[in-house]
Amino acid sequence: IFLYSCLVSRFLSLLFLVLGCLAAAPSQAEALIASRAVLEDPAGRLTIDEVAGRDFQAAGAALAKGYTRSAHWLRLQLRAPAAGGPVMLLVRPSFLDELQLFEPDPGPAGGWRMRRSGDRYPFGARDLATVSPSFQVQVPPQGLTVYLRLQTSSSSLLSVSALPPLE
Repeated sequence: IFLYSCLVSRFLSLLFLVLGCLAAAPSQAEALIASRAVLEDPAGRLTIDEVAGRDFQAAGAALAKGYTRSAHWLRLQLRAPAAGGPVMLLVRPSFLDELQLFEPDPGPAGGWRMRRSGDRYPFGARDLATVSPSFQVQVPPQGLTVYLRLQTSSSSLLSVSALPPLE
């Protein structure tokens, strides 16, 4: 009986440890995203300059718009990690056709820097050669606003996590 109770105790401890780690990962991912908002572009023709000046609707952790020809723009306001350094934006699911990430260009001309990912692009042409679309951004201490444009022939469903690269 003593051996049995020790095994049960260890099993429960291990179970709570695993569940705690699973619960902690999303909270860290959400800690670097200060806010999310969405804008629907029914014709799919808006430019980043037009989008940046529009009103967005608050969005939850996942965007779920179903099958549509519309493009959807997600505005993400990011916080810098406490330790500094870059932030990885991980997009799921992996079968989205085309994602474009727009971030302010720090150059003297200003404007926007655009990068692409999605399953229409070979790994070598993506921003990062990963199975799930991912982007690495430098977030200054005051934070950063980026725009993610989704257009896909599959269901317009996506979630974005923001993590330091080592996590």
